[in-house]
Amino acid sequence: HPLGLLLPGWQIELQRCFTAAQQQGDGWLAEELFPLERQAVACQLEIAQSVAAQGRLRQVEQALQRYQQAQQEWLQQWQGYSPIHEAAYLCRGLKAEQRHYQERMQRWQEEAERLLRFAETLPKRDALPEESVNHWPHGRWFQTTETLVLAIKESMAETLRHLAKQYQSGLQHLFVQHPQWQQILQQWQQAEADFVNACQSREINAVGADQLLQLLQQRSLIKQSMQQQEQEQQQLQQQVQALPERMNALHDVWQSQFITRRAYAEAIAQRTGEGQQALIRLQVTYCADQESFFAAWQRLAQEGCNRLARHWPEVGALVRQRFLENDASRYPSPWQVVQEWLQEPETVDPAVHEQLQNWQLSLSEVTDHLSGSRHLQWQQVRSLRVEDKVDLILLDGGKVVGSLMQGNLSAEQCQTAAIALLLSGSETPLQLDLPPRQQEAEGMKQQLLPLLRRMARPRPLILSAPHGQCVVRNEMEWLAAWHALRSVE
Repeated sequence: HPLGLLLPGWQIELQRCFTAAQQQGDGWLAEELFPLERQAVACQLEIAQSVAAQGRLRQVEQALQRYQQAQQEWLQQWQGYSPIHEAAYLCRGLKAEQRHYQERMQRWQEEAERLLRFAETLPKRDALPEESVNHWPHGRWFQTTETLVLAIKESMAETLRHLAKQYQSGLQHLFVQHPQWQQILQQWQQAEADFVNACQSREINAVGADQLLQLLQQRSLIKQSMQQQEQEQQQLQQQVQALPERMNALHDVWQSQFITRRAYAEAIAQRTGEGQQALIRLQVTYCADQESFFAAWQRLAQEGCNRLARHWPEVGALVRQRFLENDASRYPSPWQVVQEWLQEPETVDPAVHEQLQNWQLSLSEVTDHLSGSRHLQWQQVRSLRVEDKVDLILLDGGKVVGSLMQGNLSAEQCQTAAIALLLSGSETPLQLDLPPRQQEAEGMKQQLLPLLRRMARPRPLILSAPHGQCVVRNEMEWLAAWHALRSVE
């Protein structure tokens, strides 16, 4: 039914009546609920993002703790070598100069050698086809010209050899023959020994200057990683901080769905009559459906056979009872009861503690279970909708006869309430099958005809009977009959 009627234990035929009511119900209910359902899905997706951010935030915070610990260890190690920082910097700089000179000088020497090798390849004479040249009209001219080209190439090769040697001589003049070169070379050769002497003079265990100064590079890596983690932490915190607001938005959507269903239920009841003339009343209770609640609650159950696992359904019943006993302004959903246990255990009613003690449980056991091994499942369940409970109540002269949920209606009264609900559903044609046996048809006549007269409205009713004596044929505006020539098995 559009109202979410759940009637476990009732006859299959009665359930089919409510299925028919759903198919024939007013379209405006679906039109009102569809955008609300989309809003609920959007809120649930945002909540899922916040929940995922919570898990990632814990990982980032753990990583930050490790980086902070590493930074502290680095600082202690670096402070132990503070007296030789200057000597380490000097040694590191001298060795960097030496590596730079060696790399550049090797490249420059290779460039000069490439020039010399190219110069050696230039004077080679290109072979001419002697037999062909003798038959060319200008063969001798080609031979003379190529001899002159070879002379030019020999001159160019000599020039390249001279330039290469001049290049090598210039390099020697700039470095090896420079007045400061010997002093620089000596400092390079003594860099490591001077650093070791500096360590020994200050009674510090000698370590390589490169190894010591790698600590600085390590510090830079730690600092860079911490900055990245802190930026991600800020973004994740914004997602997590938005979780309460997103939950409130979802609760508002659930309330809007409830108000819409309740308005629809009141409209249906009014169609059966007003005041003491009303036949039925549909009572809608917010998030009170037992079946959908326990379906979600069992997702949080603890595995095993300990006390908490054995009494988990009872704990869920206690949560549901606390929700139903309080106003929706305090608990916008049954899950908010559990959230209060988690966040504000000191405000929990002593009756809850007493009931848990009867099962030899404590509130901390429940909260530790939900915040520990079932933390992720709990965050997911928080956004699940517990369906509204709808009860169909039969009235007589304004007084309550009974209700389907309470189970205090007879079969005939259930039938009357179901037909009244179907008749009030919409103005589309309604088909009713009469009982096959004549005695049942007579009972239907006593109950159905008064109800149809009482709820007369411009709605086509199609009654079918498998026998020739239709008990309501005198009430029909149009009657048709079919005669079966043979049976089909």
